[in-house]
Amino acid sequence: MRIIKTMRILWVFVLCFLDLSDAVIDLTMISTAEFTNVHHFSITCINGERSPAQVELEIKKDDKILVFPKKPSFKVHKPRNKEAVARDFRDLDHIGIFYCKSTMEASRPETVTMINNIGRANFLPTHLTMTANKNESVHLSMKLLSSQKRDVTWKFNGNYNYMTHWNDIMNRTAVLTVDHLELRYEGIYSASYVGDSPLHGAWMRLIVRDCPAKKWGPSCDRDCPECLNGGVCHDADGDCVCPPGFMGTRCETACREGMFGRNCQESCGSGMSCKGLRFCLPDPYGCSCASGWFGTRCEKPCHGDTYGPDCALSCKCENGGVCKRISGCHCPTGWRGQHCEKSDRAPQILDLDSNLEWNLNSSPKISCSATGNPLPSHNSIELRKLDSTVLKATSTVMDSNKSTALFDIPPLTAQQGGLWECRVSTNGGQDSRKFNLTVKEPPVPTTAPKLLDKSSKQLLVLPMESHRGDGPIISKKLLYKPVGNGDSWSTIIVYTDNESITLVNLEPLTRYRVRVQLSRPGVGGEGAPGPEAIMETDCPGPSSPRNVQAHALSVSAIQVTWQPPEDPNGGIIKYIIEYQPVGQGSPHPWVDTDDGNKTSKDVTALNSSTFYQFRVRAFSKVPGEWSKVVQAMTQEDGPQSLTPTTQGVAGRPNGDSYQLLVAVVGSVTVTCVTILLALLALFFIRKTLLNRRRTFTYQSGSGEETILQFNSGTLTLTRRPKPTPEPLTYPILEWEDIKFEDVIGEGNFGQVIKAMIKKDGNKMSAAIKMLKEFASENDHRDFAGELEVLCKLGQHPNIINLIGACENRGERATPSGRVVNLSGDFLRCTDCK
Repeated sequence: MRIIKTMRILWVFVLCFLDLSDAVIDLTMISTAEFTNVHHFSITCINGERSPAQVELEIKKDDKILVFPKKPSFKVHKPRNKEAVARDFRDLDHIGIFYCKSTMEASRPETVTMINNIGRANFLPTHLTMTANKNESVHLSMKLLSSQKRDVTWKFNGNYNYMTHWNDIMNRTAVLTVDHLELRYEGIYSASYVGDSPLHGAWMRLIVRDCPAKKWGPSCDRDCPECLNGGVCHDADGDCVCPPGFMGTRCETACREGMFGRNCQESCGSGMSCKGLRFCLPDPYGCSCASGWFGTRCEKPCHGDTYGPDCALSCKCENGGVCKRISGCHCPTGWRGQHCEKSDRAPQILDLDSNLEWNLNSSPKISCSATGNPLPSHNSIELRKLDSTVLKATSTVMDSNKSTALFDIPPLTAQQGGLWECRVSTNGGQDSRKFNLTVKEPPVPTTAPKLLDKSSKQLLVLPMESHRGDGPIISKKLLYKPVGNGDSWSTIIVYTDNESITLVNLEPLTRYRVRVQLSRPGVGGEGAPGPEAIMETDCPGPSSPRNVQAHALSVSAIQVTWQPPEDPNGGIIKYIIEYQPVGQGSPHPWVDTDDGNKTSKDVTALNSSTFYQFRVRAFSKVPGEWSKVVQAMTQEDGPQSLTPTTQGVAGRPNGDSYQLLVAVVGSVTVTCVTILLALLALFFIRKTLLNRRRTFTYQSGSGEETILQFNSGTLTLTRRPKPTPEPLTYPILEWEDIKFEDVIGEGNFGQVIKAMIKKDGNKMSAAIKMLKEFASENDHRDFAGELEVLCKLGQHPNIINLIGACENRGERATPSGRVVNLSGDFLRCTDCK
């Protein structure tokens, strides 16, 4: 983000909001254009960014447009950070199209393209690269180094494009004209004689700016800065891509001879001369010699009134200026400018950005600074709109070398967006600078907040579903206050992208007015409040139960007891007991009491020798507060082991020993009788349960299964009878013990419904899978298969277990007329073990 900081009252606002990651990367590709042996040829790629971010550099050769029978054998070395060098070229490895790709953290990848033509070819491009603007016409020209009278074939990216007849070749130059340029015409163009090898031809590259001349931006509606000394305006971000040997926002400053880079920080070598080197920069610049050199090998210095890269610029010095081949006009004392056309006495505007962005109805302060001799006075600097509206400065500060005028802009309207101009006039002359002012509309919700959930003291709110105005949204402010209360609004500001916001510390059973304000970057970026919604909190629940305790009853049961809460907040309907094995993050199952008067509950179906934690809360119209957590451990599985003691006797036992023996025998007898009675009771209970269980068997109609046998390339199919399936039993649940809630899933033949079920006196949450109304015979078969798998899996703590199944309105007929006995639903417990 580019920010100009305040110094006294010179700058008091952020000029623009641009991310440096979107700017053109300082990436340079250099090849040795002047060499006598291929082994002396090299390609260097340098990333000149000052960022400490990690940089990856690659140098690769194109293998699609110009295809060689052998893969290139050059090697890439990395002598220092942010530099890669390709060396060790052999034969024709150095001929063709090369790419340098730079990948840097938090920046988009940048690629530079370079072309190397063979020295003994029949053609020579007038320009190795040409840059043109959208909708323009361009003339691509190739000089013929041979006097053959033959037709010339033009190719685009390796494919045939056009044929120039030898009679149309003028001054030994073949020309290809491309009209109405578009981005799709950008690429590699080549020329060669008909039927000749591509190696006898030559290549050049056409670069197309995706905007008309002097325009940039996604809509090409922004004016380019005046790029000097051969710089090219980037069509995507508006920066000037400066040629090798110049720097500055407008390429206005020349480097010392032998230096290049965005900040003139790189050197051409120990000789401090860039002779014989070809430079390629990011598009839309392309390739050229260094400033002060030209020629096919970049070996000739500029002469006469020319300077700059490829000596393509003309000095045209005025007022006694002297042309320098590296930097252009060197002006005598008292004169300045690219051609020494401006007097030192003429004013010059400084530090005014070309693009400003402000919010609708904001009142920005805009500064414009200028130099001159004499310095511009308070009335010498003014702002102008294109409709000829003139704004005078509110105040002006005059320093030793510049004057800065401060302008207070009235509240902005949408119509005030567009081009503005700062103009300065003194006795020494005039200067002006245009800038674009963009007016953004702050965002405003178009929908009222939506209530997602509520409790006695909280409201969970979705701030909005849509809005109008310009983004990005950087904050959401939720305003709320009780209905009928004249006090000021309370606010919560959220700077994240979370969709919901929680209002806390509210009053129970109270209606609140709720609305939302949105903000975007910049002064005045907060929009108007959106539509209002009325939301009401719940009544408070009971306070937490007191003196909660847990005691083990058996290997699978623990009794939880408590005392009623001090503040019931209405009649207590029931208590809810939540439990979970200690140290496990699985969902918490729970059980309810039958009424609000019970203060104990036996929690059953637990694992043996396991620590459990419990907490209890009362339930009136709404749930109350949870109690503190208590813990208890179920008893160990298996009989209790006691260590007996014995005493040796001789002859008849004495009286005490005899009584002890009788007591032991009696105790054993009673224990055996008790065990026998328990086994009888278990037998009758099992018999009763078995009478309540149902059995289903499914068997295919064919009674056979196919056997596939592969032998020596032949496939043999035989059939053998299927084994008789074993009956499958499953526990039965009563339809009346199921309370259905919401549908939580749906498949091809069934749907899953959340429900509360009652089993063995306990309530628990379960997921019920039910066949759809028009299920087919195959659907019933698949349904039965799922139930069979669940029955055979049995109970396990790490899977979803089967609780049971029940019939729903008895048998049903399938479309084919067959009656399927299994037409009910089966239940999977989501919480239980």
